[in-house]
Amino acid sequence: NGSVVPDSNDGAINGSNEGIVMETTRKIYYTVDMYIDSEDVEGAYKYYTSKVSLFKGYVSSSTINSTGSSFVIYKVPTNKLTEFLDYVEESDQGEVVKKTITTTDITTQYNAVAARLEVLNSSRISYLKMLEKANNLNEIINLQNKIEDIDTEIKRLENEKSSYDGLLEY
Repeated sequence: NGSVVPDSNDGAINGSNEGIVMETTRKIYYTVDMYIDSEDVEGAYKYYTSKVSLFKGYVSSSTINSTGSSFVIYKVPTNKLTEFLDYVEESDQGEVVKKTITTTDITTQYNAVAARLEVLNSSRISYLKMLEKANNLNEIINLQNKIEDIDTEIKRLENEKSSYDGLLEY
């Protein structure tokens, strides 16, 4: 969880890694596009791919074209991003000719999911208490159906929150 302080209002930074400032209150994830000019594209690909694990990262997807270009998505933990970018820029595997860091703030969506989960969990507890006191079969069935609906929504929101957490971690 961190944030990038952008140089402009568009959420993108071009240039050095000095603008990256980690902050814990916002829910922000990063996308870094780097264009590296290298005479040995396959060698550079192998080099960076072997080194990304040093930063607890991994290759999400990759393509090496017959034209001598490659496209690679590395997933690097947010807290290692600056260090990884510095490492790439300082390597002798090619020249970084363009770098864009884009930030996406998902704080509002993340907090809405967390708040909804809190409300649903409280409602579930209330319905379980009502179920314990239910007097007839119709009431029991209605309460169980409501609890099942709540459980389904809780599971969906937990999955959504988990997806957000994954974005924020890498």
